[in-house]
Amino acid sequence: MSKALRQYLKNYAETEHKLCLALPITVREHVVVIPACHEHLHFVERLSQHPQAEALLLILVLNEHQQSPRQFVEQNQVFKKALLAQAQLIGCQEHVSLLSFQSLQILLIERCAERALPPKQGVGLARKIGADCATALIDQGSVLSPWIYSSDADAQLPDNYFSLTKNRTEQQSASAWTFNFKHIGGEADVAKATRLYEYGLHKWRIQLERAGSLYAYHSLGSALAFNYQAYAQVRGFPKRSAAEDFYLLNKLAKLQGIAYAEDICINIEARLSERVPFGTGPAVAQICEQQRLGEAFTWYNPKIFIELKKVLSLHNALFAEGINAIHTLEKSSQTALKEAGIESFLAQRSKQNDSPSSFARHFQHWFDAFQTLKFIRRLQTSTYPPTKVEAVL
Repeated sequence: MSKALRQYLKNYAETEHKLCLALPITVREHVVVIPACHEHLHFVERLSQHPQAEALLLILVLNEHQQSPRQFVEQNQVFKKALLAQAQLIGCQEHVSLLSFQSLQILLIERCAERALPPKQGVGLARKIGADCATALIDQGSVLSPWIYSSDADAQLPDNYFSLTKNRTEQQSASAWTFNFKHIGGEADVAKATRLYEYGLHKWRIQLERAGSLYAYHSLGSALAFNYQAYAQVRGFPKRSAAEDFYLLNKLAKLQGIAYAEDICINIEARLSERVPFGTGPAVAQICEQQRLGEAFTWYNPKIFIELKKVLSLHNALFAEGINAIHTLEKSSQTALKEAGIESFLAQRSKQNDSPSSFARHFQHWFDAFQTLKFIRRLQTSTYPPTKVEAVL
């Protein structure tokens, strides 16, 4: 066990991981973590039919927060009752149960009622609980693959979902993988709004990739996998009510980077959701309202990403010339970089004995996914308003 992993499990992991280790889990090849709130049993039934179900441990975190709507609380109890009626109980440690569901082995972790999650921690804490348990079980040898798969109840996992270790030269070094995805089904207005949102997510990754960003990926908690040791090194999912996937990937990208498995495509049900304050569900609801009012769908102006590419290629000039190097950029980009704190960053690096390569690495880590997002939004506000999207493929 590495020092980072040992320290994480001892000092930062959620307590449920100790309960999992005490249960008689049959060794499995893969582990997938799914938080469930206000769901129905069909996603578990679907997963039990996956070709790799016999090799899979599902860590299912049934959760609600302390201010969840009554219908969420009631449906969670309906879900639990239906699951236990069809599953065989193998063992139990407090609020963690080991179940056999057809060919699927399930660790059911209940964070409901008196164990409900704090309102501002929500799905981030639910994912952290599950991933912490997965980390401990991989370390124990109960799960053989070093990859923790993160998904959601509305995701349909393809047959090749667990093929990360096959024919992929990058997989040995990447900290995490993101998967391709496509939304399916849904009522007409929801389906259309979801296609527009999906277009934006794919466009985001492509535009960042063309700009040369280290953070060229989409952030979907239902479409990623990460190495358990890298996960421990960055101290796991942040305890947030939303965007926990964005911040985890932002940290993992600074280790060994994020790879993209284009050939592994997850189908995600198109649906509205009130489970999180922002993300896919609320964004789709907003687009539905815009469509109802006859407003056009807009996306970031392409000129922003041209400016971003100039910024990302500036590291050699910044190393040699300092702040004077930004004068080659447009005024709006100069202002945005100053607002981001470029002067403080350069002042700090000037005190170090950087080589050009180490300076470039520190610049990439400073101008991370969060700084990139803020830069793009600053340019959108100041100079390049959103443009209409005339057609969506």
